[in-house]
Formats: sequence, structure tokens, C-alpha cells
Amino acid sequence: MQNRTFAKPDRKPSASPPRQKIARGALLRAGAGYGLLFGLGFALFVWGYDALALNRSSADMAWAKLLLGLPCLLVSGGVAGIVGAWSSSTLLTTLVWAAAFGGIGWLAGIIPFTGMNWLAGILDPRFAGLTPWPYTEGSALRTLLVVIAYTQTQVLDYNTYRLTLLSCASVKLC
Repeated sequence: MQNRTFAKPDRKPSASPPRQKIARGALLRAGAGYGLLFGLGFALFVWGYDALALNRSSADMAWAKLLLGLPCLLVSGGVAGIVGAWSSSTLLTTLVWAAAFGGIGWLAGIIPFTGMNWLAGILDPRFAGLTPWPYTEGSALRTLLVVIAYTQTQVLDYNTYRLTLLSCASVKLC
């Protein structure tokens, strides 16, 4: 019987990505996750209760607004989350989220009218080209006010953040 010794092969260092790439990837996934959760939460808050109430009363197209708005909000929230996480600039992140909030406010105001008219025409050809839910001047004004309010909220959050950093730096607490 021979005494065999097995030499361990030389191991090359593993080709693992550097910590910065791992952290960057985790940050982008977290941003996307936050954006998707925001879109889902907003859609459920705005159209979810309405859909439940209409479903309980056996209304036609009870879930239509939620089904029209949810994909749009998931995409806009996800994109805003990724771009916000990708950017190292707080100002750019704030502007991206302000634009997303404005677009979300516009969608929240237009889907119950234009979106429902479009969907009614798709589901029943007799409604094609008709406007069962008219988008009036009053609706347009409310939509505009919601867009302004949502956008301003994000800008005010940025200004509050900036003032907090300035006061924190002046007192040397940071």
C-alpha cells in the first residue's frame, strides 16, 4: 500500500465583486422596492376602498380604476425609486420624486374619467367613442390642484431636509 498525499490545488482568489458594487446593487434594489411599495400603497389607498365598495354593491367594472392605475403607479414608483437610489444628489432625487408625485396626482385625477371611458369602449363596443364619464373643467381644476399639492409637498420636504442639515451643521451636532 502506497502512502499518497494529496496536495491541495492552489486556489485563486475568488472573483467576488467589491463591497461597493454589492452595496450599490443593494441600494438600487431597495430603491426599486420602496418605489414599488409606494406605488402599490398609493393605488390601494386611492382606488382600493372604492373598488371594494363598488364590488359590494355589485357595480360593473368595480375594480377597473385599480386595474388601470396600479400598473402605471408601479412603473412610475419603481422608476423613481431606482433613479432616486442611483443618484447621490439629494436635489436630483427630490426632483425625480416631485415629478413622480405630479404624474401620480395627474393619473389619480384622470383615470376615473378618461381611463374609464377608454376601458368602457374596450369592454363594450357600444361605448366606443362615447364619454359616459366626462372630464369637465371642474375635474381638470381638481386634478391640477392635486398635481401642484403633491409636487409642492415633495419640494417642501427637500427644503425641510436642507434646513435641518444647515441647522445641524451650525450647531455641530452632525
